Amino acid sequence: MRRGLRPRSPIRLRRRFSWRGIFGRESGKAIAKPVVHGVAAARPLGESRRAAFSFEARPSAAQRIARMRRLAVIDIFDQIGLAPMPGHLWRFIEGNPDPVSGIVSFFNAIGIDPARIKARDPDEIDRANEVLELLFGIDTVFDRIAPEIAAELEAKLCSGDYAGVRLAAQVVKTFETIAQMEHRWPPHARLGVLDSFLRDVRAGLADPLAVREREARAAARSAEVLDRQMVAFDAEVQENRRLLYQVAIRWPKRGLPAAAVEARRKAAAESDELEKQLLQLRRLRKEAVDDGIARLRNVNARLRHLLDRIDGRAAGREKGGGRGTAASPARSEFDRALEFFRFAPDARPDRTALRQRFRELARKMHPDLAGADCASQREANRRFVELNRYYDVLKLRL
Repeated sequence: MRRGLRPRSPIRLRRRFSWRGIFGRESGKAIAKPVVHGVAAARPLGESRRAAFSFEARPSAAQRIARMRRLAVIDIFDQIGLAPMPGHLWRFIEGNPDPVSGIVSFFNAIGIDPARIKARDPDEIDRANEVLELLFGIDTVFDRIAPEIAAELEAKLCSGDYAGVRLAAQVVKTFETIAQMEHRWPPHARLGVLDSFLRDVRAGLADPLAVREREARAAARSAEVLDRQMVAFDAEVQENRRLLYQVAIRWPKRGLPAAAVEARRKAAAESDELEKQLLQLRRLRKEAVDDGIARLRNVNARLRHLLDRIDGRAAGREKGGGRGTAASPARSEFDRALEFFRFAPDARPDRTALRQRFRELARKMHPDLAGADCASQREANRRFVELNRYYDVLKLRL
């Protein structure tokens, strides 16, 4: 499927049509990247000064003339019985000295006979309405394609191959939607197979006429699978880095057996190797990618177990009191956090439930609700700090 997305022959050998200006008007522009606007709170605040009076700006003469031209075109279309009015039409209206000349140029560009339209030929009017509906549905899909590709599409439109034009529009819509994944996942954090797939999608966007319908459907299915894999891979990589950091800052200077040291070294090396393979290899099959993500998930599970061992030994030393004292069964900090938040020992609440429980406990344990004496204030502050510390522990592990 991936090979089929690339153009089957060099583009320059296949172009033999003149460009009429319907499609490809913005071929030099890239696909728009989503823009995140800053919130108002991020800007410095100042005095709000409202003007005593506000007047709407009067339209200029050019704006009034443009509006009158559009109203004239709408009136002509209504009299003939033509609808709808695609955006391509207004480019011709604005580029001609009068509305009638713009309408005639537009009809000539889309393969409609203006003389037959003027004579109210019902067959030609029906065909014109079919083309208008097609262009209205296409909208700006073909605005970013190269002019030589646009010339071929315009030739198909004028020859009556509406199905071919509609299929090419669907291909471009599908592939532009897939190409938005480039902005979601930067190249340095992108699966190798996803990067290779996006290159093939770009090749399909360069010549949508070379892509079959079944190839476009297969590309859409592949994009869904790769997006799911990318979400899972990114989550496991972030979790792996958090766990390695927690192991590093909690690692005791002495007291752990050699097996724990070897487990830490092996987990770090294996996670680095898996991440490197998934980021660099471009020809992995779906099953191989899923297997790599599952192995990375297994490494994270081993790191969690190692964290439990570290926390358990620390708890044992705190409660043992000395070499001769029998320590109670070691409990990890994670277990103590679950107990503090009043969850069952085997409970694994989701983020929403954890956040809700934290808010309930914070309202009950807030130091402002404690007594006025110093002892009550000290105890309330200690419990509130403990609440926030255990909340961080649960957020890390859940």
